[in-house]
Amino acid sequence: MGIKHVIVCLIAILTFTGCSSQKTIDDGTVTAIVAVHKTIKHEPLMFADKGKVKVVIVKNEDINGDGKIERIEYTAADLLESVQTITLKINEIETSFIASNPSLDFNIIEINNKDKFKVIDIFEEGPSGDPKSTLFIYSGKTIQKIGELLADEYNLDGLSKIWTPLDTISFLEPKINLGWTEMNDRQQLIYKQIDKSSSLNKRYRISVAQDSENSPRRIYKTLDSSPYGEDFIAEVRLGDEVTVTDIKKQGGKEVALRVKLDDGKEGWMIHLFGGD
Repeated sequence: MGIKHVIVCLIAILTFTGCSSQKTIDDGTVTAIVAVHKTIKHEPLMFADKGKVKVVIVKNEDINGDGKIERIEYTAADLLESVQTITLKINEIETSFIASNPSLDFNIIEINNKDKFKVIDIFEEGPSGDPKSTLFIYSGKTIQKIGELLADEYNLDGLSKIWTPLDTISFLEPKINLGWTEMNDRQQLIYKQIDKSSSLNKRYRISVAQDSENSPRRIYKTLDSSPYGEDFIAEVRLGDEVTVTDIKKQGGKEVALRVKLDDGKEGWMIHLFGGD
């Protein structure tokens, strides 16, 4: 008889909240309060055993609105290998892709409550704290990848709009909204960037400490300066106020804020999402 391997884990869990919470979206012309319909949060995975484990998860649900129940099968051949092939099979259609530290389960969500499709969310932690959800739609004939969300949680408004923590500069008060993701008519995820001019030349207070020791946030003369080096011109801490004069997205998890201090100094403050 073989040895039975036991896995102790926190499976990627869906946490659903009602419509009581709200999010402010500034599109450059109007400010609208959009109700958050659902919040989806994936918890980190933890393993207590180093054995080789094959996981097959099967769910039965109508996910394309044709009134017929689909058989949805998710297979991870070796969950304790960090990089592996994940197979998603719906009825007789199958697709595979490479994932890094994937979840032990998959989730079925509704991005747009007014259409007939449900979306399959397959989560992976990534190689080094780089979480990602890959989303798929089943048409009845094909399994179509509609896009990715680079976060371990996101909010849905139920009408195709999605917000992740990467869309909001939350350590400032008031917060600065950068944009959102939405599913278009071709069932692809696209990013909608907010006109940044509505957020510029305004004063903001640093409302969230950078870490438990309230380490200062450094301001650099140019964007070529390293955010980890000593080439900085000023420092600001929790409670300080700055005037934001420019915003530049530096990639999926980094944004640069050009700020002006009361003493006239002006430079760039680099914000790494997930670093607070």
